[in-house]
Amino acid sequence: DRPADAERERQNGALSWVLHAELEAQLLRRLAPHLPWCIAVHAPGSPAPALGDLSTPPWVRLVEGAPAGQYVLAGLSARSRVYRYESDGRDAFKPHYDEVWPGSTLGIGIDGGVDGDSQMHSDGWRYSSAPKGQWAWLPGHRVSHLSVLLYLSDDFEGGETLLHFDDGDDDGTPRVDSSRVSVTPITGSALCFGQSFRLGRARVSHGPDAVLHEGLPLRPVAAAPPRASAPTRAPTRRERRRSGRRGGGRAADAPPPPAKIVMRSDLLYWIPPPES
Repeated sequence: DRPADAERERQNGALSWVLHAELEAQLLRRLAPHLPWCIAVHAPGSPAPALGDLSTPPWVRLVEGAPAGQYVLAGLSARSRVYRYESDGRDAFKPHYDEVWPGSTLGIGIDGGVDGDSQMHSDGWRYSSAPKGQWAWLPGHRVSHLSVLLYLSDDFEGGETLLHFDDGDDDGTPRVDSSRVSVTPITGSALCFGQSFRLGRARVSHGPDAVLHEGLPLRPVAAAPPRASAPTRAPTRRERRRSGRRGGGRAADAPPPPAKIVMRSDLLYWIPPPES
């Protein structure tokens, strides 16, 4: 569904998509060589965790309001979204931070659901509203640290993902003098960036590694004229439904306008074991 309110943060079509284990594993194999295998988290004013016997250096994150320690790569979240940006220049995703999410897994059939139904299971960790408050979690719980965008189309103009690398205001407004990087979508490519542990807590900062970002609109394209040699036919029922939803139709023999398709998911890491 596409939001009708132009003031909303997200103005594009979207649907929820749940990754089954086989697809998640295939995607992770492609992404893993480019990801940090370990993330060393420490709070402001405290030293970074000891690196131990890690074969590769971890990504050291300064994070407020989260358990300190070593987080190890666990996989992709089953919970994902697919976004569609139309080429009319109206679809966009305003500047915002992505916040961390609990790990989720799709259980299929008798072993994963109730009475043979498929269900999505989420890790049940809890957090305190205070910046230095305690979290509650169990061994094996996961939390996301990185967002991943998988670009599924590129036959359009515009639609870049704009990254702001200097902290914005609390409401997600980029600073006028912020450093920006524009990423052009390429089919089959992926973009990863850090998430915020703020979780709606006003006294918790987003942190220096959480990236403010936005999805720019596609540049409008002129409608392609129908081919002169194409025979005239009545629109199908599906075409009539689409025409009614979008406020206008296109010639039945004209090619569909380009659209940006992107899938978003979360990269999960095992939370360090809780202290006994």
